[in-house]
Amino acid sequence: MKALIIVDVQNDFCPGGALAVAGGDAVV
Repeated sequence: MKALIIVDVQNDFCPGGALAVAGGDAVV
């Protein structure tokens, strides 16, 4: 089985981003 996983990390959820979430940068 083969899989191609593409992850596009957005900075929107990090502090200072458009959709800032408290602690959002800790997840990434």
